[in-house]
Amino acid sequence: MGEFVSAAALREAPDDALDRQIENAFQRETQTGVLIAMAVRVLSISLNIAIYFWNLSPLAKRAPMFFHLIPMSAFLALIAFDLVGIVLFGTAARSRKPLFWCIVLLLIDLIVVWEYKFGWLWKPEMIAQVPVYISVRYLDIEAFALLVMMYALPLSPRVLLLAGGGSIGLWVAGIARSFFTYPHAAVYWGPFGPGIGAKGLAAIQSAEVLVPDYFILQILLIGVFTYIFIASSHAARRFVVARVRAETSAAFLTRFFPPALAAKIAADAGQRIAPGRRHAAILFTDQAKNAQSGDLAKLQSYYAAVEAIAFAHDGIVDRFTGGPIMISFGTLESDPAAVENGLACALDLARMPGETFVAAHAGSVISGELGGTRGRVFSVVGDAVNTARRVLDVSRTQHLPIVVTEDAVRALRQTRDLALSDIGATVLRGRDAPVHLWSVQP
Repeated sequence: MGEFVSAAALREAPDDALDRQIENAFQRETQTGVLIAMAVRVLSISLNIAIYFWNLSPLAKRAPMFFHLIPMSAFLALIAFDLVGIVLFGTAARSRKPLFWCIVLLLIDLIVVWEYKFGWLWKPEMIAQVPVYISVRYLDIEAFALLVMMYALPLSPRVLLLAGGGSIGLWVAGIARSFFTYPHAAVYWGPFGPGIGAKGLAAIQSAEVLVPDYFILQILLIGVFTYIFIASSHAARRFVVARVRAETSAAFLTRFFPPALAAKIAADAGQRIAPGRRHAAILFTDQAKNAQSGDLAKLQSYYAAVEAIAFAHDGIVDRFTGGPIMISFGTLESDPAAVENGLACALDLARMPGETFVAAHAGSVISGELGGTRGRVFSVVGDAVNTARRVLDVSRTQHLPIVVTEDAVRALRQTRDLALSDIGATVLRGRDAPVHLWSVQP
């Protein structure tokens, strides 16, 4: 008696349903990241506009060099670029395939930043003759670093790998093209070569010299930067999977345990429900045979009502087998209120429509995961279970709604609110020694 759902089944929902829930969770997290990235683009537009008009106002002493080098047309192009990003991120946030639109926008971003840094299609006249490879001495690569950072938000390692790899590839291509197309280009190795010194300082001050040391460090930093974000993305995805598994497991467990206990088991997923001896309350309930006519809808309604009442009082319901239903209290963990909860549950069960019989007993049981290596199940076993089942026969035979044993009555902390009637010592089926029974009016 008392064996029900296996421990493995308690902790695992069906794989296909779980996979769908994980996929949906990833989609939600990606859409959330996309919305944050979209907010970043909105902020970028706002800041650019604010800075531009501030520097054109009489309050500003002078406009920064940025506005001398970039005409209004280029400034408006940057605003349009951010607007395109907002539109595509908005599309991604509403799409069932947000990563597709993230990749489309990433490719556009890479091309635009590449053009902005190296001017392959157009350069302002003032810097048209300047070798662009001197950018390796400054922070020009930060635009690609910020790009990688922004595309970490959708939590996709593939998108991040494309962002990091594309940034490194375009940076290398831009520097190499600038170097090989400039007629007076020269190379000077600094710390990775002979060192800095006076000759090195002179070389660094020349716009015609490429210092590979800076270039290599930038490539390494972008690679490390990308790796860190990819590792963080993997960790975040593992967290999402763990959260979905816990939520799914908790939802699955609530079909067998009260919500509070289901949450506890889900939180301890992977741990054994160690068997142990506990003082518990055991209930058996059944309805008159004419109430269970074989009508599936009525049977389901009856089971649902019993389950709701049991869970409301922290009871654990045994599997439904078409016969009497067993409900236990204090069998998953010790509970001083187990008997009170059991009697309260019995009163509510007895008030259900139709002729209902309930038997209650309190005693020592062994509960937990029992069985072989693979066939382990959560079980409640012991003489208390058998006694409660035989008391139910007395309830049915004498047409008494609730019959409880003397042990259950003595375990109650107070009985003044119960309408108890003494049945007396009764010899139960299969027993030699009599058991003192009481009737309780619901």
